[in-house]
Amino acid sequence: MTKDQKRRYPPIRDYAFIADCHSSALVSRAGSIDWCCMPRIDSASCFGRLLDWEKGGYCRIHPKEGDVVSRRYLERTLILETRFTSADGELRVLDFFPMRGGGSPQSLPADYTDYRRGSGRS
Repeated sequence: MTKDQKRRYPPIRDYAFIADCHSSALVSRAGSIDWCCMPRIDSASCFGRLLDWEKGGYCRIHPKEGDVVSRRYLERTLILETRFTSADGELRVLDFFPMRGGGSPQSLPADYTDYRRGSGRS
């Protein structure tokens, strides 16, 4: 691995984990889902940037400018809150998988998705 590649890939400690007992994802401090397996944890990844920065795929929500002010899990949940600030305002992003009923494949919804919700002020 070259020095440029080492700088590009964030350390694993910079990722937060979200899951729903079926699917899982890793969310970077930059607001990017860099690893995600759906509809099951042992499924092939739909986002794999964690392994290949150029071809792995990712989903990122972030302001044009701004830094992460804070990142935390909402109390007693796996709902991840990331807050960005800039001169123009603040962006709050919530990442989570909604819990599904039951455990059998027949009880799973047809659209296996995680939810990303952003709200902001300026």
